[in-house]
Amino acid sequence: MREEGMNELGEEHEFNEREEFGGKESNLVENNGEMVSVSSSDERIKEISIDRLEMLPDYLLIHILSRLDTKKAAMTSVLSKRWQYLWTETPRLSFEKDSTDIEDTRELVTRIHRALVHRTCSYLDCLSISFTYDKCFASDVNVWVEFAVRNRVKEFWLRLGSCTDFFYTIPQVMYSCCSFTVLSLEGCILAPHGTIHWKYLTELSIDGVELHEHVIQKILSSCSVLSSLYIRECYGFERLDIYSQSLHCFSTDDCEDENSGLSIEISAPYLRQLFMSRWRVVRLPNIQSLIYAEIQFDLSLDGVTEEEMIDMMDFFEDIKHVKELKLGYRCIEVVSKLAENGWQLPKSTRERLTIEALRYEFSIPAIVLLLESSPKLESLVVLCYDDFAPEGSTWDLVGWDDLACDLQHLKTVELTNYADPNLNGEPLLTMGRILLKRATTLEKMVFDSTENLTESFAAKISQELHSYPRSSQKALVVFHQCKNNWQL
Repeated sequence: MREEGMNELGEEHEFNEREEFGGKESNLVENNGEMVSVSSSDERIKEISIDRLEMLPDYLLIHILSRLDTKKAAMTSVLSKRWQYLWTETPRLSFEKDSTDIEDTRELVTRIHRALVHRTCSYLDCLSISFTYDKCFASDVNVWVEFAVRNRVKEFWLRLGSCTDFFYTIPQVMYSCCSFTVLSLEGCILAPHGTIHWKYLTELSIDGVELHEHVIQKILSSCSVLSSLYIRECYGFERLDIYSQSLHCFSTDDCEDENSGLSIEISAPYLRQLFMSRWRVVRLPNIQSLIYAEIQFDLSLDGVTEEEMIDMMDFFEDIKHVKELKLGYRCIEVVSKLAENGWQLPKSTRERLTIEALRYEFSIPAIVLLLESSPKLESLVVLCYDDFAPEGSTWDLVGWDDLACDLQHLKTVELTNYADPNLNGEPLLTMGRILLKRATTLEKMVFDSTENLTESFAAKISQELHSYPRSSQKALVVFHQCKNNWQL
């Protein structure tokens, strides 16, 4: 417990007691460790305040300011002349303007220049700049890149979203900077002429530009400790050969572009984690070390085609060894179509499965097909984000109320927001009934609702679940609804 009369820095508070001396009012204040009486006659005593922050050395003030984001830290410049540019000395500087108005951008550019000019420290942990780019700002960005290189910046975020077809081309000096550990580039064309010296780079993100295969290969061969690579909304490549043993995480957000091919092939024998949102046909022929995959799937406007179904079958064949899999709701639509046409997914060794589903009838056949292809599954999570069905809707699913096999290894199940009150609790009730019947070693099943269900409806769902037969007598079934928990 802090002693009385001590502030958070462990220093004594200013005393403001008043005593009567000869009929005059006085204040006791601390001055250099001694108590001094300050008195006044017949006029109001002026309050004496000592600015404790002003007494601190610059390095401590900079440390305090570093706990704030740049915008808030910059607001301290109005306190006094000493504080005017103190915030520019913090080890992390971030500038962002979400506006397409060029005058707003000019104002931001001026502010960035002013901050960097007044900075005296030659070392910077992080410099982050984000705004809507126009080619008239190319020389300004060049200055900031040179500043980042000269000051040995570790993390450099250059996010130059553009409303036009003009992109910023990274200057050659940037490839010579060996201090980078994290690089995040948006709207920046990479075209290295010589060697890339990013020998300490561990994380690289490239967004929204044309990116050729030979550039990717040059980056991978030059960055010996690169562990995470993110390529989003880029085009210009149809094959990726990732043979770096240090690269364990790869994320690609594929984009639809007329200059890109219809398919992409990724060979990455040492990759451990894959995050993919895809437009094109994807083949993964060499990913034997992969243990986690998160897949989003974009469908054509014509719905699920036979070509997409064949592609999905090939894709599941490529990832059947992956231990943990997360599928977006578009994937579930395709898998449902496979089930409808009597197709079977290849048997897998996956142990954990997360599904983003919609509360439609087609989600049940898709989940059934996935469960039947996962005999070693230990954990299942189903997440729903869509709106409730319109009032008066009916649940018309027929023939998908059971599995063709038991789930002998399934221990935990979590179904979140899977009950629709306008469908009388479906699809949660059907899925709950199937799992309670077939999960022979089930330990815990959680039905979690963060939505506004009435207490009476939640209680009704709980009672219905309680009435279903269970193949695992030790299974604990919990229904979470807002602040209420029901354990069955």
